[in-house]
Amino acid sequence: MNTSTHPSDNKLVAAEGLLAALFDEASRPSLRWLRGQQKRRTIPFVKVGRFVRFDPLRVRACLDSRFTVTERKSAERAIA
Repeated sequence: MNTSTHPSDNKLVAAEGLLAALFDEASRPSLRWLRGQQKRRTIPFVKVGRFVRFDPLRVRACLDSRFTVTERKSAERAIA
């Protein structure tokens, strides 16, 4: 994930802008994936009239908390 804190990160952006702000081009998920996450309400979004906008900082924090893989404690016991 791209972790730069650019001043424009505080603005609401459209879906394409969100993907560009959060991911490098080589590892960027599809727009369909983003819309699926939005539909399942796993990422925060704001509706402004008929438009859907995203806050890149809030989405980044949400993705970090939901999709970060941590080591299981039982794996440590199996190795030792």
